[in-house]
Amino acid sequence: MVLEEAPPIETSPARVELPVVPWLLSAKNGQALRQHARRLLDSLPETVDPAQVAAALAVGRAQLEVRAAAIGSDTAELREQLRALAEGEAEPLPTVHGKRVFLFTGQGSQRARMGQELYHTFPVYREAFDATCAELDPHLDRPLRSLVFSDNDAQLHETRYAQPALFALQIALFRLLEHHGITPDLMLGHSLGELSAAHCAGILDLPSAASLVATRAALMHSAPTGGAMIAIQATEEELTPHLTDAVSIAATNSPTNTVISGDADAVHAIANHFKNQGRKTSELKVSHAFHSPHMDPILDAFHTHATTLTYHPPTIPLHPNHDHPHPFTPDYWTSHIRHTVRYHQGLHTLHTHHTIAHLTEIGPDPVLTTLAQHTHPNTPTTAPLRTNTPELTTYLTTLTHHPTTNWTTLTTTNTPNLPLPTYPFQ
Repeated sequence: MVLEEAPPIETSPARVELPVVPWLLSAKNGQALRQHARRLLDSLPETVDPAQVAAALAVGRAQLEVRAAAIGSDTAELREQLRALAEGEAEPLPTVHGKRVFLFTGQGSQRARMGQELYHTFPVYREAFDATCAELDPHLDRPLRSLVFSDNDAQLHETRYAQPALFALQIALFRLLEHHGITPDLMLGHSLGELSAAHCAGILDLPSAASLVATRAALMHSAPTGGAMIAIQATEEELTPHLTDAVSIAATNSPTNTVISGDADAVHAIANHFKNQGRKTSELKVSHAFHSPHMDPILDAFHTHATTLTYHPPTIPLHPNHDHPHPFTPDYWTSHIRHTVRYHQGLHTLHTHHTIAHLTEIGPDPVLTTLAQHTHPNTPTTAPLRTNTPELTTYLTTLTHHPTTNWTTLTTTNTPNLPLPTYPFQ
């Protein structure tokens, strides 16, 4: 008689008890939604457990077309939001059908302790962040996690650390959203953010992507200093006649937000020309002139490393953010460092060929979604993280905007049997 070892039991990530909870409401139309909020407000005692109500509403009710949510840490706060909904002071969430796009932020958005609250709240985020740091740390001279969660962000703004830090956060945030049922139909990245998107799209596995990001960051950090980058309220066509061999168009962020990069004196001279015409200019706080001739000395070394990696076809459509005949190849990623980031053109192309329902920023702050609102103001946007805003509340707010959210991953194991009011049929 041969005894075989039983196969391991697959377990799903443990549900977590949240200090902040969402009360989800949905209805066939706005009037029914307001009535639903009123009935719930009138029926719930002030001493009710907010988490139990959240679980009952999330699991025990069908999610209908018109949706709204109250998010808070105590019953009084949640009841006040219900009152605002019931009295028409708060609007339902926008309902748009179409493609969901993830936008991956580039360097410059990093900040101290970014993602720390999500890290301590959600095991899925923590495991993904730690796994990514484990792949990055052998390429760095200090542990990345302690650097990201340090109160002193001086080193975090150094290119050699900033890019790996953003990559780790973006991978963890993507995996957390994925765990909660939110996945993209399309993706677009801005400079470094496109490398994060490439891993999420399956183009590079995690060790390869981490190696490429760390190598890119170290080489760009080692490039000649003394350059400048300035965003100018002008089109690429207006700026092009003023360019020299020492200055390049680094990024086209919107029709009237173009970044130039190169020798500091030449960059400032062009910026002053447009400033004297009444145009807005904003100098970027960077150590190097990225996407300019200043990057030329590092390209051969980067290309040599990039050719050692294996690239796969994307499993999620990723739109290239700069012009190249062979996207997502070693040649592409090398050219990626030197040439223009065409974010505006990429976003315009996505809107031209698809009906876009939602733009979600994968990064520590709503940078790309803010730019998108200037050119596509009718497309809803969300950012799971925002500077100086409680991360859990911001993240839960993002979840409420997505009808595919799997709320069972955020509730306790046992759904309470609360006497909630019935749906107000019209």
